[in-house]
Amino acid sequence: NVAEQIADYKLDVKQDIILAILKGIYSMSTSGSTVAAKAAKTFIDKHTYDITANEGEDAYVGAKTLNSAMQKACGDNKDIFKLVIMDSTIATNLENLQLLKYFTYTDKDGLTRELALGSWNGRAVLVDEAADAYTKHTSYVLGLGSIICDDIGDSVPYEMSRDPKTNGGQDTLYTRDRYICGVDGISFEKPASLTASASNDDLSNGANWCIINDGTEAIADKAIAITRIISKG
Repeated sequence: NVAEQIADYKLDVKQDIILAILKGIYSMSTSGSTVAAKAAKTFIDKHTYDITANEGEDAYVGAKTLNSAMQKACGDNKDIFKLVIMDSTIATNLENLQLLKYFTYTDKDGLTRELALGSWNGRAVLVDEAADAYTKHTSYVLGLGSIICDDIGDSVPYEMSRDPKTNGGQDTLYTRDRYICGVDGISFEKPASLTASASNDDLSNGANWCIINDGTEAIADKAIAITRIISKG
């Protein structure tokens, strides 16, 4: 029962991991003439749709923004995209344009409420303030299976402890989760200094990521179903 009460917290942890991964892959090194550097530059350039330099309302998300971003990244393979992660400013702008609709949930008592998950042009939308870049707002668009973040469990996932002398008696829940994470088409290059599981700081470090390549040729960027939209709102 207590474990169910922290479900939202666990989702936030998972979302933070995904956003750290996204920050990391968009920080990959593009300098130099190596296959990896050239591939990283191609990926970042083609899988970024930046409209902040446009004038007036064209610098803000609109009816054509998502479709254009997906087409730029993956061309005729754009239907692979299934999820958009955005901050509340973007979500509010899309709501005002009547382009965003939230899913609803009806509980056992018949009460209906909106969920944090909506839909934009047929793609599921997740609203998370961590995606916010303040002066420039970054929204991420992901394809099915583009990022793996699976909970592989623990032998003792939940454990209770009671301290009778604190605050008249205090119960503490200890929770243990193990995740296996990865990006389709991009490799996490674990540095020698990393002797334990990667932290979010490690995942957000571009030096730890590399487009998969054999030293001569890299995987086609079109096969990586990740892109981002940078806008003023």
